[in-house]
Amino acid sequence: KDILDKAYNLPELKIFMLGDEVTNECLFPSQPWEIDMPMTDQIILGSKIMADNLNVLSQYFTKITIHCVSGNHGRISKFHNPTTSWDYFFYKFCEASLQNNPRIEFIIEKNDWKQIIDIMGNKFLLFHGDRIKMQNRTPHYGIENAVARCVSMFNEDKIK
Repeated sequence: KDILDKAYNLPELKIFMLGDEVTNECLFPSQPWEIDMPMTDQIILGSKIMADNLNVLSQYFTKITIHCVSGNHGRISKFHNPTTSWDYFFYKFCEASLQNNPRIEFIIEKNDWKQIIDIMGNKFLLFHGDRIKMQNRTPHYGIENAVARCVSMFNEDKIK
C-alpha cells in the first residue's frame, strides 16, 4: 500500500463477493461426503476469517464497500426460491461481525441475482455466473449473449 500511495490515490476499496462463499450439504445426494465441513462451520469459520481480513484492510483504506450476490452452491435446495441462500446468511453474519467498524459497508443483494454498480462513471454488472449457459463447450458465447440481454433489459449502454 505504501508504494501504491506514492502513485495513486486509493481511498476506497471495493470488494465483489459473487457467491459460492459456502457450499450447501444438500445439493445432491453425495454432497455431505464431498465438502470439508458442515454448513454451520463454514459460516462461522469463514465469516471470522473474512472479518479478520477486512479489519486488517480497513487500516489502509478510508472506506471498504463489499458488494455481495449469492451463488448456486449456497442455495437451500433446488426446490426452494433461489434467493433463499446460505450465501446471504454468510454475508449477513460477516456484516454483523463488522458492525462496529465504520469504514466497512456491505451491500447485500437478497431478492435479485445481480447488482449494477457505478465506479467513476462506469457501470459494472455483478452476478455469480451460474446463469450463463455454455455454447459449443465454451462460456464465451454465453457471456456475449448474457451481456447483450442485460444491455437491452436494463437499457444500460455502459455496462463493463
